[in-house]
This record gives sequence, structure tokens and C-alpha cells, in this order.
Amino acid sequence: DLLVVKELDRLGRDTLDIRQTISELKERGIRLFITNFNMGSHVDRKENPVFNLVIAVMAELAEIERLRLKERQSEGVAIAKRKGVYKGRKRGTVDSPQKVIEKYPKIVKELGKGTSIRRTAILCDVSKGTVQKVKKALDV
Repeated sequence: DLLVVKELDRLGRDTLDIRQTISELKERGIRLFITNFNMGSHVDRKENPVFNLVIAVMAELAEIERLRLKERQSEGVAIAKRKGVYKGRKRGTVDSPQKVIEKYPKIVKELGKGTSIRRTAILCDVSKGTVQKVKKALDV
């Protein structure tokens, strides 16, 4: 078996997670190919020793980049808050079941027809969580 992924960071959130995923794939006998490196874990059905070295370095770099991205995002939010542009929702605010039902009439209609949660989410272009929230409000 062969697993093809476009980028290394698709295998996990951090270096440890990526290494564990690769290790689990190896235990199951699944070869790995990463397209943006144009490199696979095996060459001619033999393990590629260079692959492990490249993965170790690139996993660390991916983790560093992810941390930098989170820092930049936090800085942007802080700047927006200072300017008064970003306020967010007040903590602890929750819509009443009736307000949820009024807010999503298309979802209510689809659920009334007996449409599944997943199908309703697709048809109404919302997340499954939103559909579940409406369904819960209907059940109250």
C-alpha cells in the first residue's frame, strides 16, 4: 500500500505527531510519498535512508512555521482589538433555542423533511455543528 500526501504537515500538528504517524504507517507496511518533496519512504521496495533525515528536518521547520503563523495571527488580533475593529462575541452569550430556530429556517425545513444532518449541512451550506445545534433547539 502507498499513501500519497501533498505536504508533510498533513501528517500531523507537530514533529512528534508527524513522526508517530510515519512510524504507524511503517508498522502497517504502508509506504509514504510526499509530492512537494518528490520523495518517498521507499526506493525499489527498500527503505530510503535519506527520507528519514529529510523528514526530521522538514518536520521541525513545519512546526516552527506553524508557531510563527500563530504568533502573527495573535499579533493581528491584538492590533485589531486596540483599534476597536475586532471585538468578538461576549463570553457566555448563547442564543435561546427559539432564536436559533428563527435564525436557520432552511435547516429547520430540511430537518422537518427527515434529511440527515450531513446532507442538511451540505444543502444549507453550513457546518454539521450548526445543523446539530438547530436540531437540539428543535428537540427542546
